[in-house]
Amino acid sequence: MPSASFRTRFGRGCWLLAVLGALALGFSGDMLLEEREKLDTLRRQIDASWDDLEQELQAKVVRVTDLLDVVDRARLRIHGMDFPAVRNSLAGSARNLGGARNREERVEANLNLDRALRRFMDSLASGGAGAGGPRALPGLRRAQEDILAVEHRVALRRTAYNEAVQHFNTHLALFPANFAGAVFGIKRYPYYMPTNIRDIVQLPATPPGAPETEAKADKSAR
Repeated sequence: MPSASFRTRFGRGCWLLAVLGALALGFSGDMLLEEREKLDTLRRQIDASWDDLEQELQAKVVRVTDLLDVVDRARLRIHGMDFPAVRNSLAGSARNLGGARNREERVEANLNLDRALRRFMDSLASGGAGAGGPRALPGLRRAQEDILAVEHRVALRRTAYNEAVQHFNTHLALFPANFAGAVFGIKRYPYYMPTNIRDIVQLPATPPGAPETEAKADKSAR
């Protein structure tokens, strides 16, 4: 039978382990809560970046609608293709982007709008009936420049969003954030996968209204 001194030492050892365990639990609990707050802050930054991007996507819908209005008022007849179908495809794609319900739908709808916009621009470039062709339409150049400008802003906002997602995902992969993420069910965010907008809508090297020196510098770098 254990001696009294052994029982005393054993009891003290158990008490010490209990205290250390309680301290460890308290520390880990505080650490988890602290990491959760950091992750929540980073998620709010992602949401704010998305809100900025979403505003530009909505502005894009408006600019595409303006372009369609300019062309519709002219009653163009484009030779060599089914222009009404191309026009309706662009209008439908713009409506789909405006009515998208979540981020995944908006990403896909914006890609479809880019494709429809390229087909529409290509059809205008092919020419049509009437003096001067489509390029002589009042307001067409301004409408196209507005679309190019909003595309540049979309690209900037998309980059900012992806950077916020990268910051969050990188932090979440490291300890102790990964432990906190597992405990609280926090998962990685998907990136907004960029498309080659320059190929789709043929953006200029610099947005409309950029200083001439910047445009020259860009040409000299090519």
